[in-house]
Amino acid sequence: MPEMKAPDNKRNVPGKLSAWRNARRRESHRAILVAAHQEFSARGFQSVSVIDIAKAAPVSTATIYKHFTSKEMLVAAVVEEFFEPEPCVPFNAKQDRNEQAYAFLSSMVLADARVLMSDLVKQDYEGPALTAFDGWLKASAKRLDI
Repeated sequence: MPEMKAPDNKRNVPGKLSAWRNARRRESHRAILVAAHQEFSARGFQSVSVIDIAKAAPVSTATIYKHFTSKEMLVAAVVEEFFEPEPCVPFNAKQDRNEQAYAFLSSMVLADARVLMSDLVKQDYEGPALTAFDGWLKASAKRLDI
């Protein structure tokens, strides 16, 4: 995110500083949404912390909590962004907005499931479901191109 400098106070016209703050707030909001979309899509909801999103944005965690009350509300805001006239998250204007929101949610859930299945495969689990877990991991890796 490009660094914005505050207007010079000596020449500050009433409202100029307020306009700068509003622009900075909008930039932070958009950066948070883009970072959250990227992190949740790639790593899932459970594996991503607010700190991870803050680092990716880059903003402070306090800034994130000024904009969103919880990580869950941040997911909701990312999904809502698909329905904005000019979304800041990756978006294809030729595709249905609902389908793109579904794809985001699916990628997030798939990433969470992959973490769970990987953990099960790495443990000493020897039950009959191991083959299914391992097969699902391989099939989902093909689907995700990883």
